[in-house]
Amino acid sequence: MRTNFIKAWLMPCLTMALLSMAFVGCNNTQEGDDTPYITIAEESIALAAEKGAQGTVTIDANCGWVATSNQPKWLTVVPRQGNGKSVITIKTASENENTTAREAILTVTATDGSVKAEVTVTQMGTAASVVPSVEKVTLKNAVGAQDGITVTSNVAWTGVKAEADTWYSVEVGEAVNGRQAVTFTVEEANETLEARTAVYTLNYNDRGEDKSVELTLEQPACVPAFETSVEEVSFATTAADEMTFTLTAAGPWTLTAPEWATVTP
Repeated sequence: MRTNFIKAWLMPCLTMALLSMAFVGCNNTQEGDDTPYITIAEESIALAAEKGAQGTVTIDANCGWVATSNQPKWLTVVPRQGNGKSVITIKTASENENTTAREAILTVTATDGSVKAEVTVTQMGTAASVVPSVEKVTLKNAVGAQDGITVTSNVAWTGVKAEADTWYSVEVGEAVNGRQAVTFTVEEANETLEARTAVYTLNYNDRGEDKSVELTLEQPACVPAFETSVEEVSFATTAADEMTFTLTAAGPWTLTAPEWATVTP
């Protein structure tokens, strides 16, 4: 009788306890899902070209995680691991010396490897630079005279001269370590009394924007000078006597004769 009484009392209690535990377990599953997740707030991040440029990455997670860069030589991550929500700092370890941007992928992976999130980090390219060694070149006033410059650049460039400037020619050498020799040669002497100038333009593209650098070329004026093949001219006493001599001149000239003689030209 006592045994039956205990059984009769205990069984309903155990049943109620089990139902209660089952009910609580179901509530836990519905109210809080403990499946690991990781999200990154930023869709992409852009950093400046210089060394030491930095930004932040906002992580939302419910698990332990490890952050890695697939370009560790130029993009560092601090801290590299954590748990739950956090903000990490990314920083460039070197300057991007190229004019084109470069990319790295920052990956945040759950400690157990079950989930991960990624964000693309872009380091902008450095500004294009085309620098001639001088801003002005003065060429001698003599055919065949030469002078030159050195152009230092980190991008390709194209030299352009005006079609009308036929008095000089240009030769551009091969690029070696970002340096190119440019040689100017005089093709025509300046026979005027005024110096003449020309503009040689170096065109290039800086991250999608067309730019240029202008170099001034100058050729000095002609220095007036002349000489004759004779020192004096003598005529006979008869009219219409003639004599010819040679005049070699630099620059424009005019001959003046006495009233009783004519000169041509």
